[in-house]
Amino acid sequence: MKQCDLVLEGCPNKCGVTVERQDMQKHLENECMNLRRPTGTLQVAPLHSATSLQTLDFNPIPSRQDFQYNSQQEGTFQEWNDKVVAALMVIKKAILNEENERIRAEAEWKVEFKKLNQRLQNSEGNARNSLLPQVTLIQFHELKEEVLLLKESLLEEKQRCYQLEQQLAYETEKSILLSQQIVDLNERLQEYTDRNEAWKFGHEDEVNKMLEEITLERQQRLRAAELKMEAAKLEDLCYSIELWRTEDKGERNKLEDQCKRQENDCKQLVDQQNSEIEELRNDIAKYSKHIG
Repeated sequence: MKQCDLVLEGCPNKCGVTVERQDMQKHLENECMNLRRPTGTLQVAPLHSATSLQTLDFNPIPSRQDFQYNSQQEGTFQEWNDKVVAALMVIKKAILNEENERIRAEAEWKVEFKKLNQRLQNSEGNARNSLLPQVTLIQFHELKEEVLLLKESLLEEKQRCYQLEQQLAYETEKSILLSQQIVDLNERLQEYTDRNEAWKFGHEDEVNKMLEEITLERQQRLRAAELKMEAAKLEDLCYSIELWRTEDKGERNKLEDQCKRQENDCKQLVDQQNSEIEELRNDIAKYSKHIG
C-alpha cells in the first residue's frame, strides 16, 4: 500500500508548525523550535509483502471463507484509506489557495498603503505650499476616508485569516486523528496476520489431516452418488423387465387360448371326419351285404 507524501501533519514536538509528510524530517532536523528528538512520526507503516492477506490461504486446499473475508477486509481498508487521502488532498488544496489569496491581498494592501502614504506626504507638502487650504482639506478628508475603508478591509481580512487558521488547526488535528486510526488499523491487521501465521504453523498437521478427511469424504460422497445412479438404473431395468414379463405373459396366454381353440377345432373336425368315415363304412357294409 503506497503512502501519500503530500498529507499535512503537525509537528510531533508541538512547535505549532504543520508541514507535508515528505518535509517532516527536514523540519525536525533544521527548523523545529523545540530542541528535542521526536518520539516518532505519524506515517502509516506499509504492509509487509510477506504477510499480505492473499498469503493466508492454507495448502493444499485454500479456505474459501478466509480468503473472501481477508479480501473484503483488505478492500474496505484500502477504500477507506483512499477516501481519507482524497479528503486531505482537497482540504490541503483549499488551504493553499486561501494562503495564496491572503499573500496576494497582503501584497496589494502594502502597495496601497505605500501609495496612500505617498499621497499623504504629497498632500502635506501641498498643504504647506498651496494657497488653497480648502482644496487641501477636502483631499485630506478623502484620503482619510480611504484609509478608514482600507483599515476596515484589513480587519475583515485579518478576521478571515484567523478563521482560516482555526479551520486549518481543526483539519490538522482531524488529519492527525485519522492517521493515528490508520496506524492502529495497520497494527491490528499485523496482529491478525501474525496470529493466523502462528496458528497455521502450530496446527499444520491437524489442518492437513482435516483436509485429507474432507477430500476422502468428498470422494465417498461422489462414489455414493455414482452408486445411487447405478441403483436407479438397475431399478429402471428391473421395471422394464417386469413390464416385459407382464407383456410376455399376456402374449403367452393369448397363444395358449389360440392353441386351445385350434385344438378344439381340430378335434371337432376329426370327430366330424370320423363320423363321416363311420357312415361310409356302414354304407359300404350295407352294399356288401346286398351284393353278397
